[in-house]
Amino acid sequence: FQTAGFQPVFLLGPAELDRKQIDPQGLESIGPVLCSPEISELIGLASLCSAFLGNDSGPAHIFGACGAKTLAIFGPTNPGVYHPIGPNVQTLRVSEADFCSKQPQDIEKVTQTVLDMLC
Repeated sequence: FQTAGFQPVFLLGPAELDRKQIDPQGLESIGPVLCSPEISELIGLASLCSAFLGNDSGPAHIFGACGAKTLAIFGPTNPGVYHPIGPNVQTLRVSEADFCSKQPQDIEKVTQTVLDMLC
């Protein structure tokens, strides 16, 4: 996305930080990292960003409700029931229930959907 002129900002909440599968310092070489941002910070960021990509989480609902272009990724939960609400929300359900096992077809689908949202 950086080569397309977009700057990612990473939002890490308690779940991501507790799992210790994500190195915040490693992400900083790609873009700014916000750890456990307050709701007011998320609302402010939603007004500035071009798009939000995230899992079925609180921030996805905040960005969607604020009108930001939002792509919420679902695994085992039902997007028909739990999807964020907003004028620019899309959902994708990945083929694996475990977000840690990334499938090439899911990565391609997510990447293409986000690029379509941005262009």
